[in-house]
Amino acid sequence: MPHRNIFYRSRTFGRVGGAILLGLLILSCLALVGSAISFDRRLGEVRDANSDNQGWIVSQLEVDHLALLLATSETLEEMREGGGRVPDARWRSLVTEFDIFYSRVTVFLAAMRAFEVSPEFEARLNRLNRLRIELAEEIDALDPGDMAGLQGFRDALTAETDLVRGVVTTGLQFFIDTAQQAREREREIWQYFLMQTLGLLALILAAAFLSARLNHALEHRSVAAERAASTVLKAYEAMLSAVVVTTFDGKMLLFNKSAERMFRIPASDVIGADTSLQFVPRRLRRFVRRTIDDAMRHAARQDSVRISRRTLARRFDGEVFPIELSVTNDVDHDGRRILITFIRDISEQVRTENAMRTAVDEARRAAAAKSMFLATMSHEMRTPLHGLIAALELMDPRGFDADTRNLYDTALNCSERALSQINDVLQFTRATALRETAAPFQPARIVSDLLGQLGPYAKEHGNTIEMAVTGPGSDTRVLGYPNAFSRALYNLIGNAVKFTTNGRVRVELTFGEAGPDDAIALRVAVIDEGPGIAEADHERIFRLFETTADPTDAGGATGAAGSSNLWGTGLGLPITKIAVETMKSEIRLDSALGQGSRFWFDLVLPRATGADAVQVVAAPVDEPAEDVAARDRRDVLVVDDNEVNRTLMLRMVERLGHRTASARNGREAVDLARETRFDVILMDVNMPVMNGCDASLAIREAGASRAAVIIGVTALMEAEDAGLFHEFGMATTLVKPVKPATLAATFAAVARGDFDMVDLAEEDEAEDDAAEDEMLAPELDIDDLAGLVGADTARRLLAATLEDAAAALEAARTGAADSGDLAHKAAGA
Repeated sequence: MPHRNIFYRSRTFGRVGGAILLGLLILSCLALVGSAISFDRRLGEVRDANSDNQGWIVSQLEVDHLALLLATSETLEEMREGGGRVPDARWRSLVTEFDIFYSRVTVFLAAMRAFEVSPEFEARLNRLNRLRIELAEEIDALDPGDMAGLQGFRDALTAETDLVRGVVTTGLQFFIDTAQQAREREREIWQYFLMQTLGLLALILAAAFLSARLNHALEHRSVAAERAASTVLKAYEAMLSAVVVTTFDGKMLLFNKSAERMFRIPASDVIGADTSLQFVPRRLRRFVRRTIDDAMRHAARQDSVRISRRTLARRFDGEVFPIELSVTNDVDHDGRRILITFIRDISEQVRTENAMRTAVDEARRAAAAKSMFLATMSHEMRTPLHGLIAALELMDPRGFDADTRNLYDTALNCSERALSQINDVLQFTRATALRETAAPFQPARIVSDLLGQLGPYAKEHGNTIEMAVTGPGSDTRVLGYPNAFSRALYNLIGNAVKFTTNGRVRVELTFGEAGPDDAIALRVAVIDEGPGIAEADHERIFRLFETTADPTDAGGATGAAGSSNLWGTGLGLPITKIAVETMKSEIRLDSALGQGSRFWFDLVLPRATGADAVQVVAAPVDEPAEDVAARDRRDVLVVDDNEVNRTLMLRMVERLGHRTASARNGREAVDLARETRFDVILMDVNMPVMNGCDASLAIREAGASRAAVIIGVTALMEAEDAGLFHEFGMATTLVKPVKPATLAATFAAVARGDFDMVDLAEEDEAEDDAAEDEMLAPELDIDDLAGLVGADTARRLLAATLEDAAAALEAARTGAADSGDLAHKAAGA
């Protein structure tokens, strides 16, 4: 194969090249040694020549001094013979000899100044320099006929003969010593150079040895690479995915066997041709071309290109099919930028996914239909139960005989049990089916409201219930899921109260700064002094429908089920778990038998922007609600489109001693509230003509009852969220069925001023079933419901209820636009 020949030639060239390189390195090292020896020989010759030159300069100084002295003596001799005169030629010859001596001294001194000499020799050199200067001054002052002056000049020269001889001798010795030292230094340098050369030769030999070893290893790796390349090539050809390599301009470089099978065309027909876009459906070619252009721009900036997506491809015969592709860029051995594409045919996978998606959609629709049916039935059952329980509680059982009293108690207990179970089922359905959107709320206020609602229930069990808030930001509004927060706390607190007797239930809110974006960290804990929960049951109690008949069988704040009612459906803690998970947290439990229970979870909540939070003070739970309500008589407007509910609500309000008026819809309520000042308005939320929300907003705008406390009344489970209808001006919301105790507690909260008529603080509702006998007016001795409103009124209400039901059924049969409102009205009746 071609690539094998390439590997073989590479190995042969590697061996020959390595040997040549080794030989060249050794020759270079030998040449370096030879050059060093030649350089040392030439350096010695230059050194010897320089030493001879320096010796000649020193010795010539004395020669020039003697020549000058001889010339002076000869000039004096000729002056004596000539009668004091001397020929001009002789005088010029004398001056020339002096100039030679003067120059020789100058050169000698300059040569010696280049070296560091002893102080004694330095003194002699200075004296010689002064002699030169003094002699120059004397000869310059002489005339050719001045015999006496010339005689003095010769005497001065003669007197310094020893100086000149001593300087010359010392100078020669100095140069001899200096030359000897230079030779010693040169010898040391040569030895050092020789050692370096030998070390370099050793390094070259070691490098040559390592190169030979590396070359040998490289040969083995080349063989391994050849085998790996062969394996990769085989894998490339055997891949189930198609592998296509193209240039950025679309030229096909590689096209494996899977690509041939996938696109139904041989590789020989596409290699080297610009056919890449032929495998793209026509409607996608512009998009693919734009993607390739973007990839080219990234590659030009040396950026990596990574594309992975699902799309469509086109076989050579025109069939379009779904694929999953992954594209990356690279550079080939010629420096060209290329695109490497891995393609997988996902036709079967897409068919399977479509089938699964269809099945999932059908299952979701079926589940949604079941959930809607369950929620609708549970919701609509609450309204008639409201009427039933209200009617039963308005009856005075003290006039009944024993059998009738037993039947009365059975009916009331069964009604309450059915209502509690319906509430659990509806709450669980809503918790699992609805998707709550984030909204601002105040955690401390919601807990305070819940304590107010559950305070009477706690008293019934002999418990005290309290809240502790610590840390910064406790009065700050946060952004989160108030409905889920309320559901979780309502179940945890309610269960803690239910399974604790003559003890204390404590709710702890610990605030702290969570870090970025000024978020709030909140730890919520519910602690009770109940019998506790065995560690083996910590996981079981969060499962659906886990319950016991006796709460003490499981202990702690939840018993076995964590239900929020007396009998339990096993949904209480599962609802809590879902609510906490909705808030992106996890419910945790610390408990042991005989040591009480502590349920807790952590939240990170961003601060909410907008209106400032309103400070809420929890309502006291130690004063009976009906006693507070009795001290404060108020004008109350009852608004409800259902005549049965409106009549019963009026009776309950009147029994609390308040003055009443009524309206059948929101429009009538607005008209009455603008003309008459009411202290409290009980507003049904869902009504025809104008609903309770719009009516509340209209009442708040203007009129005599603008500052009234508006209390929503609805069968919606969502109303358990304290802030659900605040934006419409409602201070709080009562959920149907409304018991007399709940209504009395609400009016007691109004009397205490817990509901600010301007700020519209949230509700502080409480139940106190233990005081029901005292709340029922002893003078109302009613044998049945007809006795409450009169026989004629009872028959009229019954007839109206049947008419409402018939109208709702007819509307549902014909698909009338108002069928929903009619059904709601009939269910309430």
